[in-house]
Amino acid sequence: MQARKQVVIFIASAVGLYLSWYFLFDFWLKPDGRLDHWLTVNVAEASSTLLGWMGFDAHVEQRSHIYIGSKSVVWIDHPCNGLELYVLFAGFILVYPGGWKNKLPFILSGVFCIYLLNIIRVALLAINYHISRQSFHFNHKYLFTTVVYVAIFGLWMLWVNKFSGNPQNPKSLTADLTDASL
Repeated sequence: MQARKQVVIFIASAVGLYLSWYFLFDFWLKPDGRLDHWLTVNVAEASSTLLGWMGFDAHVEQRSHIYIGSKSVVWIDHPCNGLELYVLFAGFILVYPGGWKNKLPFILSGVFCIYLLNIIRVALLAINYHISRQSFHFNHKYLFTTVVYVAIFGLWMLWVNKFSGNPQNPKSLTADLTDASL
């Protein structure tokens, strides 16, 4: 009975948080555009800087187009700036049972890790396009997407098993989801 109640609370919280984000983003943040614009430009500049550290003659033009030399190699659109990944990650941590004193630091450090991973992803995609255009689409759509989601899943599992402080660990809510018959 307790497992069923926890599962229902988890799912209801997740749905409520998702709907809140949907309305906040679609009706305010997306039309306003400043957050997406700032983050997109930031990821482009940071990725270009990383490419420079790696020895490439990289720069940004038109705020989100990364060039290596005189060749445009990557254009970062708003869906690739990582915002939705940060929200997805943070949302899971927020709705998962656990101590609130650990949640904020874990969310901030996790979002920072995802941000760095996205910068590395964009830089590697720029190199990929510069060296071998033929594999760019596959790497962008499948390989790097998989890597990012596996990293986020790994951060979630780290939260569940090490930092949530959930007294049921290691059984955790994940085990409850499989044990509960709704």
